[in-house]
Amino acid sequence: RHGARIDNGLDRDRQWLSKVKTHRRNTDAHLSPLGHEEAQELATELQKQFRQADTSLHHIISSPYIRCLETAHAVAQALNLFIKVEPGISEVGSTKSSMGASQELEKEY
Repeated sequence: RHGARIDNGLDRDRQWLSKVKTHRRNTDAHLSPLGHEEAQELATELQKQFRQADTSLHHIISSPYIRCLETAHAVAQALNLFIKVEPGISEVGSTKSSMGASQELEKEY
């Protein structure tokens, strides 16, 4: 699951798309400031839980949506993991071509 979106929620910004110069996907909103806070809180909590459980992970699987990748990125940094982008994890109605290449997204995040 991802943190709060910039286009939907308590701290939404209806003008978000005009502020993002390099964004290619107008239906794929970034995290909001609240969403970034939520992602960081999740990362901190998971870091504690996995340290206590004395278990290891190898990577995180994320959908290609930017909000999901931004959430996964916070967790990946905290746990020193790689993100594997899985195009099959997406909302109904989205297409592979609208998301971009998985390898490109993995390099970016």
